[in-house]
Amino acid sequence: MSVQWSGPSADVALASLRTQKQQQITQHSGWDSGRSIGSSLRGSGSGRIFGGAGSVSSLLGPWHTATLVLLPSLIFGLTVCLFLFSYEDLPHVVIILISICCVGSLCLTLVGASRLSGILLALGLWCCASVVLAVYLGHSLYLDALGPYHQLQHG
Repeated sequence: MSVQWSGPSADVALASLRTQKQQQITQHSGWDSGRSIGSSLRGSGSGRIFGGAGSVSSLLGPWHTATLVLLPSLIFGLTVCLFLFSYEDLPHVVIILISICCVGSLCLTLVGASRLSGILLALGLWCCASVVLAVYLGHSLYLDALGPYHQLQHG
């Protein structure tokens, strides 16, 4: 036994089903820039963050996950290495490069906040945190470990 629908109510129901299906596809693709960070981390209502269909990696995609991990790590490593190896000879260049990283991180944060893009907001905040921590660590290592070395080297 099959039921035949016709008329305007059938068209409305069909349009509603199409809209729901498109929302489900957008939710699982990880490309919806209108979602907040919390909704993208919660997943598809399963309550799981790691593993399964509601995992962070399946929601964000491989490129988003790699960018969220690699860019702040590279900024942190670059900043610490700049302090340790270049600050003695080229302090102005080091300060300019760190300023560029700070401005880029703040731009990512502001663009992410203005467009309600959870990926850009998270990336900007992680980059800001990595710059702050790297400046603190790099400068303290420069003063504690390399300060006596440069004093002995220059007399």
